[in-house]
This record gives sequence, C-alpha cells and structure tokens, in this order.
Amino acid sequence: MHNLTLHNLQQSVERNKTIDPGIAFVRKHRPEKSKARNDLMKLFSRRSFPKSLSILTFPSVNWSFEKSLLDARERPRVIDHRRPSGTYITSIERNKAIYLASLKEIPRANFLKPLNPPNFAYLAIKSQLIIYYLCCSFHDFANNYSSTINAAWLDFNGPLTHSSLEDIEKLWKNNLTHRLVITFMKGRHDLADEIQTEGSVQNILIQKLKAPLIYSLEYRDTTSMLQLGFDKPKEASKGSSICIPLQ
Repeated sequence: MHNLTLHNLQQSVERNKTIDPGIAFVRKHRPEKSKARNDLMKLFSRRSFPKSLSILTFPSVNWSFEKSLLDARERPRVIDHRRPSGTYITSIERNKAIYLASLKEIPRANFLKPLNPPNFAYLAIKSQLIIYYLCCSFHDFANNYSSTINAAWLDFNGPLTHSSLEDIEKLWKNNLTHRLVITFMKGRHDLADEIQTEGSVQNILIQKLKAPLIYSLEYRDTTSMLQLGFDKPKEASKGSSICIPLQ
C-alpha cells in the first residue's frame, strides 16, 4: 500500500497525462446511454432519498455520473463551493493509471487530500465533494470494507461472473442498507447453468439477494447491456427508512 503527499499526488497526475488504450476506451462518449443515466438520476434523486444519500460508485474518468448526481442533489452548494449536505460519494477504481488520470476530473479537483489507504487499497484520496476515492478492486472492497452505505451503483465493464455475484451478495448483505443498481453486459458470461435453472440473470440476482427487482432496463451500448435495481425488503433494511420506494 502507498501513502501519497499532495506534491507526489500532483506529480503522479502529471505523469499520467498520456492516455493509454484503457483510458481512451472509458472516455468515449456514448449518447445511447442517456436513458440509462437519466434513470439513475431518478433512482438516487432527492425524491428517492430526501434526507441523505451515501453511495458507492465505479466512476468514469470524467466523473459524469457523480457530477450529475451532485448537481441534481446539491446544486446551490456546488455552485457556492461548499461541501455537500446530503450526498456522500465513495468511489473505487482498480486500475492505477485510470485512477490517477481521473484525479484531473474528480469533482472539486482543486481540493484533493491524500489519505492513508486501508490495507486492501493501493491509494486513497478525498476531495471537497467525494468523501473517499480508493484504488482497489471491487472484490477487495466487498470483502474488506466495514462501514454501511445507503446505496450503490455498480457499473461493470463486462458480464457478471460467479465471483462478481459472490462479491455483490457480500456487499448487499454486509454494507448496503437500501438500494442497489447493477449495470453489466448481457451476454458472454459464465452463468449458463444458473440461467438454465433460474430462467434469467434477473431471477439469479433475486434469489441471491432475496430482494425484489424494482427496476430493469435493457439498452444498447457497444453491446447489449442490462441495468437492474433492487431494494432491501423493509424488515431487512439497516437503520432508518430513508429511501422512498419508486412509484
């Protein structure tokens, strides 16, 4: 694990100005995602979470979702350069080059503060608007993170796997209190036997999470994608009921 000073952090960002193929891929603008992203705004809006929202995300290099969410939920405070009053974003990225490149676009990038990373992460920083940004894998996060979070949007670049299903189940059981949205590639996964038994990936997740499916969207990106949403049953929710069900 690695501790960064602010000076070292700035130097690392400068060294990562060259865009590698992975970063170039995640930076591509794909307008066909617009409906999926608009739905996310509704799922995590002030109407859905009127009191406060703590959320886990997998950010893109330009932080488009997080910036939109902060603008929708915290617009006056964001404009006035104040800290958010009810939107607390934790984000993770496993690729170090992408992580460092994304620091140039992180919301309120001029207020970065290096943090001591937990033992499962390589780097950790925060800005005035992002409370925790870790360089670590989702597997390591799901198996080691100990705090509770209201919600998560898990935007996978590929299909679900047996391993990712286990990690999602752990996060849902141990950390999430209210809502989970998962975006993933529809085909080319190793769940063929389970799908034959359960009938669909949706049914597999319903059985794994023991939770109702509250939202489903199939859309076309570079390939067919599924975006699914789940809410914890009321009796299983941790803490106060801060999440208003979708109508």
